[in-house]
Amino acid sequence: MRTVVAGVRAAGRRPVLVSAESAAALEQLGAAPRQVVDLRTTEDQRLLTRRPVGSASLDVDLWLGPVSSGPS
Repeated sequence: MRTVVAGVRAAGRRPVLVSAESAAALEQLGAAPRQVVDLRTTEDQRLLTRRPVGSASLDVDLWLGPVSSGPS
């Protein structure tokens, strides 16, 4: 990962990591995560054999962490 981070920085960019699971995954990679999306909504049911007749819950969580350092 250090090689990738160095390449991103060398290109004048700022490396960040994104997780849809939890902050812990980003912390293990040396990022300082913060939750940027915490959305509770609904979507059409996902049925393969018939039309949807209602809605289903949809939870969207997104964590973003600027990279300070991390494992290789």
